[in-house]
Amino acid sequence: MKHRRRLARSQQQLWTICLGLLAGTFVVSLVFFFLFRSPMHYQILFFPDIRTGELSGERRMLPRLSNSKDAARQLVEEIILGPVDIQHSRVAPRSTIIRTLVVRDRVLYLDLSTDILHEIEDEDAFFAIQRAFEHTIRFNYRTIREIVFTVDGQEPGATRYISWRTMDGTSPASL
Repeated sequence: MKHRRRLARSQQQLWTICLGLLAGTFVVSLVFFFLFRSPMHYQILFFPDIRTGELSGERRMLPRLSNSKDAARQLVEEIILGPVDIQHSRVAPRSTIIRTLVVRDRVLYLDLSTDILHEIEDEDAFFAIQRAFEHTIRFNYRTIREIVFTVDGQEPGATRYISWRTMDGTSPASL
């Protein structure tokens, strides 16, 4: 009986030591993870495949940024720069400029210059470009709930607003 108690106690001590070593190893690895974390991280950018036209991912190593707006801007700039893989085609002309990029309440507002429209033949081609931007942003930033995409302040496919000034420079109120 005495022998069984000693054996049970030694087994309990062995389990306690093993769990303590496991917990200690976990804490040490966690400390190393946070202290020596790489300033770079991988992002996936999506570009149309040359053969199929379907979006295909391309891994890109980018600097880790703490501000979500700066990180999203960096991602959009990388999309504009274009693919590295020769199997992918460019999404937007390199002359495209980010006019505005704002992240507010999990909504990303992205306004691009009209340069994005230079090489587009039809409306479907434009919506394919928009889909590539949206897919890349949503894949990398899952906290973004909505993306408002505009070109020169106008939503694609929406009717253009009428300026408060007429073509001859007078305001409609004076007519």
